[in-house]
Amino acid sequence: MEKQSGSEIQSNTTRRINMWKLRHVLMDRQKATKPELAQITGLSVVTVNTLISRMLEWGEVMEEGTVPSNGGRPCVQYAYHYGFRKAVIVCAHQERGKTVLRTFVTDLGGKRLWERREVKEEIAIDSFDEAIDEAVRLFPDAILIAFGLPGEACQDEVSICDFQALTGTEFLSRIRERYHLPVLFENDINAMVYGYGSGPGHSSFEPLAGIYFPGNYRPGAGILIDGRIFYGMEHFAGEIGELPVPVPWEELDYGNGGQVEEQLTALLLTVCCLIAPKEIVLYGEFVTDALAGRLEDALAGRLKRRFRTKVTASHSLQEDFEKGMTGLAVREMESRMDDLV
Repeated sequence: MEKQSGSEIQSNTTRRINMWKLRHVLMDRQKATKPELAQITGLSVVTVNTLISRMLEWGEVMEEGTVPSNGGRPCVQYAYHYGFRKAVIVCAHQERGKTVLRTFVTDLGGKRLWERREVKEEIAIDSFDEAIDEAVRLFPDAILIAFGLPGEACQDEVSICDFQALTGTEFLSRIRERYHLPVLFENDINAMVYGYGSGPGHSSFEPLAGIYFPGNYRPGAGILIDGRIFYGMEHFAGEIGELPVPVPWEELDYGNGGQVEEQLTALLLTVCCLIAPKEIVLYGEFVTDALAGRLEDALAGRLKRRFRTKVTASHSLQEDFEKGMTGLAVREMESRMDDLV
């Protein structure tokens, strides 16, 4: 392979930047004409014309009729084809002591194209095969498989997971080899808080924390800083099950309101002292609005009102989880399009 000159590297970099700018404007607006795209992006009409021609060739945009112009000939309108890229997403969460798996396919616009729900007594290394097999058979143009699971993965190794059969280096490499697709692995509470934080009324500039209490496993936390998941070293950030608390999690009686409130007050106080979040959202079958309110007051008292962290009981675990995984999968697909110039 010939080595590129400095000018060639600069030219390719410029094209990538221009394509990224044009792509995201069109994805956001859904439809636009070339003159509109040139005006919004600041790119020349010639550059926009060249990039749109390429996007038409590989099916990323489509012509969709014409619209009137300012006294001249009607302009062709271009629509972004969100189905240009698709991802298979698998989410697993606890419900009444059992593991619920939801597998679905989404496009670049976050539109759900297919889904399947299963309940599993136990999770083995091949527990996801049947659903993913069906998804890739129905959507052979999928370019990514994304897992939202109760664990952490760094590079090819699942270092921590409530599903013991998935720990180690075999699981992710097996999925890649079986489907010949890149694989994204995200922690469940990370995805939940990412989905919650992308909703209306949330600012990406305000730290946000989420805590998931699956009941039969230790809790885990997700942290958003500047709108991005904070992972820490080896993706260990959020493994709060290791923090000292009044009662070992395995012995906590979730039916004992006083014991639970004392436990959660100690836990949330630690989180507040470490990252001072604007809000902490709690997920768990036992978490109520009343409990969240008492915890918020208790924290404010202990912190002597230096600041007040809002404590929220979420009743939309599945919605936040799947919304977060969809957003993360879309972001990953977009990043893999950067070389399309």
